[in-house]
Amino acid sequence: MTDCTYASTYNGCNGGFHYDVWNSIFKRGGQEPASVYPYVSGTTGKSTKCAFVASKAVAKLANAGTGLPKNETAIQAALVAKGPITFAYTVTNSFFSYK
Repeated sequence: MTDCTYASTYNGCNGGFHYDVWNSIFKRGGQEPASVYPYVSGTTGKSTKCAFVASKAVAKLANAGTGLPKNETAIQAALVAKGPITFAYTVTNSFFSYK
């Protein structure tokens, strides 16, 4: 995935955003398995050129979007109805002292 977001505004090798990755998979038509397209570290000096081949994709997304419900029960229902869900949040300094 990082190869295919490296040269774009997704900034894949510098953290990037999970929403951009899912949206990229959706737009490309899927994701190849690691056995076909293995991860290669960006520090190895290997090319970062995207070599994705849509016909080899095994994981496809029906949709990509934002806006999860704001309570656990609704999130559980969305997971059952729609499948995998990702989320992220911004960590501030005060979070590190959370108990």
